Amino acid sequence: MQPQQLSLLGEQLLRSGVAPRHVRRYLRELRDHYDDAVRDELKKGASQAAAEETAAIRLGDSERLIQSALARPELQSRLARYPGLAFGAGPVLLWVVLFVSVFLLFAELALSTERMSVMYGAMIFFARVAPVVLALGLLVIAFRQRLPLLWPIVGSAIVAVLAGTLNITFWPAPSVAESGLGISSSLLPFFFDAPFLGPAQPGVLAQGLMRALLTMALALVPFTIWRRRQNLG
Repeated sequence: MQPQQLSLLGEQLLRSGVAPRHVRRYLRELRDHYDDAVRDELKKGASQAAAEETAAIRLGDSERLIQSALARPELQSRLARYPGLAFGAGPVLLWVVLFVSVFLLFAELALSTERMSVMYGAMIFFARVAPVVLALGLLVIAFRQRLPLLWPIVGSAIVAVLAGTLNITFWPAPSVAESGLGISSSLLPFFFDAPFLGPAQPGVLAQGLMRALLTMALALVPFTIWRRRQNLG
């Protein structure tokens, strides 16, 4: 079985929901069986072309090989089975839990202006950098498994909006009592009428949504370039 045929078969298996690691192992096994069959035929005195043709027949056509892999549920990717959870709800929940956990952790430790500045840096990372990394990672994983990009984009966009509409401010001062760190959301007041959330401000929300768009652009542009190079390669 020629490398081009194996590559095509691998693409079909990935698009059928087989996990990449199982695809690689399955293709290695097919290649080994094919090579063994070719050697057996050569030992019988067949020509190289005849040996390769017989070996291909013994393996079976691509459709049979694909159905043989799909008949084994353990080879199916969980990401392909539950894309909404893996690329939609899961990343959103993960980001929220990590952000809140880091905030609570630093809130317990923030006993000095220096520690407040570290906490501020951590919050900026989770609000401005982490969503870009998360979106890019989800897109790459989905592409490698030949999964539709809808759910990765939806999950990434939700995180980008939640993070982009966060307003984080820090005012250092010589004393801890005069220093301060503030975190607020320009999105939540439009959904929840609570005094501690502050008033709904359309202008501030618009700025947050622009940050969300920038976040998605910073992930989508390099991903698109990388995907094009992968397809060309």
